Amino acid sequence: MPRRNNSQANVHFTFLVSPTLTDSVTYPYFFRTIPSTLIVLSSLLEVIVAQQWYRITIIYEVETLGYLGLNRLREIVDSKGIYVLDYIPLATPGEKFDPDFSEVERTIKASDSRIQVVLSTGPEQRLLLRRMKNLGYFDNHHVWLTLNDLQEELVQEPDPDSYDGLIMINNNVNMDGYGPYDIFKKEWMALNTTE
Repeated sequence: MPRRNNSQANVHFTFLVSPTLTDSVTYPYFFRTIPSTLIVLSSLLEVIVAQQWYRITIIYEVETLGYLGLNRLREIVDSKGIYVLDYIPLATPGEKFDPDFSEVERTIKASDSRIQVVLSTGPEQRLLLRRMKNLGYFDNHHVWLTLNDLQEELVQEPDPDSYDGLIMINNNVNMDGYGPYDIFKKEWMALNTTE
């Protein structure tokens, strides 16, 4: 598997709009001005394809992706020729939270999964990554991709460099100063909203 030290690498995307906002009954006049999470995930999957990582495990938080988003994600993954070894919910509403993430560990070990995509932005994500690091799953045989930049939190840990293979997506990018964006923003701000 091609590898590089990803502890300093950040992949940047901007996103986060719930797929439930596409419900035209509840939101008859909702317009997107930024891509949905699923669009960004599609781009993330392009990175996975470019690296030729065709066997992945998806660990998700129901509140982040939603059940509708999970079904759409399955379609996108299939269309890109990626085989998902397993879809593992971090916490299922109504069930007791497992702070040891024993189901995640069991699944990774049983499937020999090397590429984990973590679709969570809550505190469970940091707990999961710390637990998997302590169990030895951050090494040159595993890659972890997350939906947010955890750099500020990780540098507070006693051994932040031990998260080798972690690719963090920064979903909070300020694009001011990027020419095409500045032009778009200027034109957008000049629109007459009364028309």
